[in-house]
Amino acid sequence: MRLWIKHRKTTGQSSSAETEADEVLELLEEDAAAESRDGRKSGADSREPVIHLEHIVKRFNIGTENELEVLHGITMDIYDGDFICIVGESGSGKSTLMNQIGLLDHPTEGSYLMRGEDVSEASEDALAEIRNREIGFVFQTYNLIARTTALENVAMPMLYAGVPVEERMERAAQLLEMVGMADRMDHTPAELSGGQQQRVAIARAMANDPSIILADEPTGALDSQTSRTVMNLFHQLHEEQKRTIVMITHSTTLAEEAERVLTLVDGRIVGERRGSKADREHEFTLESKAAEKAEQEKEAQDHQIRPADSPKQRKTADQTDGVDDSEDGIR
Repeated sequence: MRLWIKHRKTTGQSSSAETEADEVLELLEEDAAAESRDGRKSGADSREPVIHLEHIVKRFNIGTENELEVLHGITMDIYDGDFICIVGESGSGKSTLMNQIGLLDHPTEGSYLMRGEDVSEASEDALAEIRNREIGFVFQTYNLIARTTALENVAMPMLYAGVPVEERMERAAQLLEMVGMADRMDHTPAELSGGQQQRVAIARAMANDPSIILADEPTGALDSQTSRTVMNLFHQLHEEQKRTIVMITHSTTLAEEAERVLTLVDGRIVGERRGSKADREHEFTLESKAAEKAEQEKEAQDHQIRPADSPKQRKTADQTDGVDDSEDGIR
């Protein structure tokens, strides 16, 4: 990254601090894009990107006095097998960028290529089909359906994909086992801790076997111990199943575990680097067992988290608590 030094003539007039900051950010963004292009030209990465964003601009309230531009010409590539963290403070445009990468919103300007096909102006139905096939989403607030079991939550995306009921239930059970939730598959979200809900959400994201997992602040609502367990799951998906992981986070600590760290400032990508802990995946794997054991011990001490018992036992417990099992959606 070149060092940009701005010389001002002594004309008696100077730009405002805000204008100067915008100019510096534009220079940084142009420099990062130039370095990316130079790297591609020199053969630093000859792969074709699975996702290519070119000069993505996103504005809201267009044509009104409240018009606001949040993304200012984002250009970036995502390759198969990447582990990327996009890091930025609140208000930097992370969520807006996630919506663009996840095809949840159309850009105001610019192009989006998915495996070489421009989908910038694709219909909502076409985008939904691509999302269902290519992208699995993990959100900070889990977004599980309250009155359905963990098993049914994980099976839901396969229902929309037209997978037969027996096949989707079998795969949902396998995915819950993969994330260590086999003994909780008949429990509703209300009966699960935050870490358990996020593990169910990760299993659901894998339901249709997507090539890309897009995670928006997946550890933002979790304590450090549970966050470690969740991060280890992402490393497992990346290393063992070769999934492409794109994570949005404000945590610079977690970002260091990624292969690529992109810094977002005021709607612009101002730099890219390799995470300082990107070569420690084996250590995270070793740490995962200890973290999972500690989480299980913590859950066992929490009287609000019920043990993995039979539906009949849970019904008796719910009636004791004054809760009607049929109304609570427990099966």
